[in-house]
Amino acid sequence: MPVAATARLQRTGVLAVLLTFFFTCYLAAAYGLGLYLFPVLLPDMQAALGISYTTVGLISGAAQAGYMIAALAAGILTPKIGGGRLVLLAIVICAVTLSLLSMVRGVWVLGIGLTILGATASTIWVPTVEVVSRYIPERGRAMVFGIFSSAGGYGAMVNGMMVPPLLVALGWRSVWLAMGLGTLALVVVGAIVLGRLGVLTKQAVSTAGNKVRLRGALTLLKSRLVLLLLLMMFFISVAYMPFQTYLAAYLRNELGFSIQATGLLWTIFGLAAAAGGAILGFLADRIGIRRAIMVTLALLMLAALLMAFYPVGWLPFVAAAAFGISYGAIYGLLPAYISRMIALPFSSMVFGFGNVMLGLGGIAGNLLGGYSKTLFGELHTLYLGVGVVTVILTLLTLSLQNDRTAPAGQA
Repeated sequence: MPVAATARLQRTGVLAVLLTFFFTCYLAAAYGLGLYLFPVLLPDMQAALGISYTTVGLISGAAQAGYMIAALAAGILTPKIGGGRLVLLAIVICAVTLSLLSMVRGVWVLGIGLTILGATASTIWVPTVEVVSRYIPERGRAMVFGIFSSAGGYGAMVNGMMVPPLLVALGWRSVWLAMGLGTLALVVVGAIVLGRLGVLTKQAVSTAGNKVRLRGALTLLKSRLVLLLLLMMFFISVAYMPFQTYLAAYLRNELGFSIQATGLLWTIFGLAAAAGGAILGFLADRIGIRRAIMVTLALLMLAALLMAFYPVGWLPFVAAAAFGISYGAIYGLLPAYISRMIALPFSSMVFGFGNVMLGLGGIAGNLLGGYSKTLFGELHTLYLGVGVVTVILTLLTLSLQNDRTAPAGQA
């Protein structure tokens, strides 16, 4: 599509709507229909393939490693290939891998497949910073990233609707195949639409320009702003991941929740997370991203304090709603801030490194959460720890530059 026509669609908002729709679908497929599908099918696949829990742990670790390695690679490749092209390439690989997992016969092949799915998830997520910065007006970016961050929840909802009937009628292999073919259909339609909108084009960059960009990125990684952001992304996962990982065990084993009550609480969490990204993103576009992050952290602190000190009656359900909104929002507000404060050639690289920090923080948080249970004999202390980490995150957020007053793309 000619540049003038693309600019006209940007002004009318058509490009923003279509780009947001297809990228949300791709993220929902990579996370909700991909990474989140394996735990749902695990009992049936264990019975069919003889997978032990130790092997499940190794496979999950491999998928996480694939995610982090690909996040780094995507940050470097985005300026070279173009964000739109890289997203499309990754979703094609994701769709093919989902389809091929329907034919898996051995554990090692399964592990390779899930590692590829982990890699495609971050390869789709990281370039969104470059694409959104290029095509979405600044005033609407936080809301777009908020919708993106809730995409996994939308995919999980699709799982909830499609998996049970397919599993009962045709078995677990049919589920992988259906998700793969559905994703392939989205790929074809999205490639046509996004191609006509000009999202899949790439600006020409010389080899000398690439070398300058790489040197600039290495220098930028040493800047105060980027170091603060990387620290924040590490501590965000330290707080959020164990909160979620050990929640069901805390509810049922220590608070005496029934299976039904635990299921209801998880439903509230899921619905709140699905809405939280758009709600806080909308707010961020009006009050500023840094302030919206503060609101998000206040919700996390509320949830942690309720779980630690007042886990009685209906208050755990309030905590689940607060945590859900916070969880659904925080992973969209960070790339929104990066796209606002860091110039286009470097924003995807910084976000790539940030996703590695998110992965490392998740590993550290889950290990510390499990160790706290071993050390103190209860998970109550874990939620106290989440509160302490939230205080650290609040101080780091206050140290960030105000995105409403600082010049755009100054770093």
